[in-house]
Amino acid sequence: MKKNLFVFAVAMTLICGCQNNKAVSELEELQAQIAVEEQNKSVVYKWLQEVNNENFEQLLSELWTADAKQYFNSSSESVDFEAFIQMINQLYQQYPILRNGIYNNPKN
Repeated sequence: MKKNLFVFAVAMTLICGCQNNKAVSELEELQAQIAVEEQNKSVVYKWLQEVNNENFEQLLSELWTADAKQYFNSSSESVDFEAFIQMINQLYQQYPILRNGIYNNPKN
């Protein structure tokens, strides 16, 4: 009887330990996902707060990778990095007073 109780106790310890390891693993995955989301938010906020017609190419080079692809609602085809820079450059040339919402609004 004592031997069976000992085996049961060891088995329960192993089961609880495995479940604990699984919980720790899931928690670490969640924390990693949250870290990536926070990093993504900071990139977007930096873009919205700092971009203007004088520095957009520098910010694009800093915040986007050269293999990034842009998608627009009007097309299912992607636009590569260089084409996207050209599009933004044309946009700023055609609309020199263009601002990004409230982030670049001088009244705020």
